[in-house]
Amino acid sequence: GLGLGRRLMDAAETAARELGIAVLRLDTNSALAEAGQLYRRSGWSEIPRFNDDPYPDLFFEKRL
Repeated sequence: GLGLGRRLMDAAETAARELGIAVLRLDTNSALAEAGQLYRRSGWSEIPRFNDDPYPDLFFEKRL
């Protein structure tokens, strides 16, 4: 409720931009509903699975 997740996301995206990274990807589990909501509200788009880790079932990408 303090906005810490959003601030951490913003900091990670800023650092990636400064490093010249154009696309970020992440994964999560649908049981973590708040995480999925944060990513969607932050402009991340759902994409097809991009790894073989068995835990995540949601995959996101954001073009910076």
